[in-house]
Amino acid sequence: AARRRGRAGQILRVALVVASALVVGIPGLAWSQYRGLAAGIRRSGSLAELAAPSGTSQNLLVMGLDSRLDENGNPLPPALYQALHTGGPNVGGYNANVLMLLHIPGDGGRATAVSIPRDDYVALVGAPDGVTRGKIKQAYGLAFDRQHRTLVAQGVTDPATLEQRSRDAGRSAEIATVSQFLGGVPIEHFVEVTMVAFYEVAQV
Repeated sequence: AARRRGRAGQILRVALVVASALVVGIPGLAWSQYRGLAAGIRRSGSLAELAAPSGTSQNLLVMGLDSRLDENGNPLPPALYQALHTGGPNVGGYNANVLMLLHIPGDGGRATAVSIPRDDYVALVGAPDGVTRGKIKQAYGLAFDRQHRTLVAQGVTDPATLEQRSRDAGRSAEIATVSQFLGGVPIEHFVEVTMVAFYEVAQV
């Protein structure tokens, strides 16, 4: 009986150690996974066109870019172009060929998504590159081009800086144009997905 009690006590101690490890370890693992994911996401600078989060319902704009370059404007590894079957770095551009608005209700209800046809002919906010009306997908590329030329004229030469600041201009124009097209719908967040990001997500 004493031996049984001793074994039971040992099992209880092991169970408590395992339970403690799980209580401490699972949140730690989850936090580690979250940090790993967050570290892999490039965040854009402050965009005035984003609505201030209200704490209730939220709208998120998903933009799929036609670019075959990385986030700093550099060509991808040749093996990726071969895997993508979409041509090399000079194919494609900065059109937002995928536009989806995701609505997340503040009451915990089911999220809904609306796909916006990329060829809808609309008024382009800010008339980027002097274009007042065009396909909704063009707002990004036209604003990118205008900002890029402006920065070069100002003497900015760092390729990564040129790319990111020009992309921010494109993002702002696209967000504002989509919001206006949808009757002033507030857009609090956005996600930008390139060809290579789509490929990498598909691989995962």
